[in-house]
Amino acid sequence: MTGSRGVCPLAWISPNAPCKRDALGTVLLSVLSGHQRYAHISALRGDGVKPELLGMSKVVSEDSVRRGFAQLDEETGTRWLQTTVRRPWRNKTLRTGF
Repeated sequence: MTGSRGVCPLAWISPNAPCKRDALGTVLLSVLSGHQRYAHISALRGDGVKPELLGMSKVVSEDSVRRGFAQLDEETGTRWLQTTVRRPWRNKTLRTGF
């Protein structure tokens, strides 16, 4: 999955492996749903609406997500996140209404 900021370092070698968009989208949906464990991902499996909103073809299993992140070394993952995640709180022109 390539974005304007970098290439996602996740990689699977199985021919049945999920695409990166589905794996990352599953993690995003899980976090936004308040989940704190891989096992909670299975609660998203029956939802057909939210994945479609993110352009995903399906919600992947917790095992696929776990295996994908297990093979990712910390330095590479951290570097990718630091170049990909936007930090609006660092923008000096951002004003709050408080």
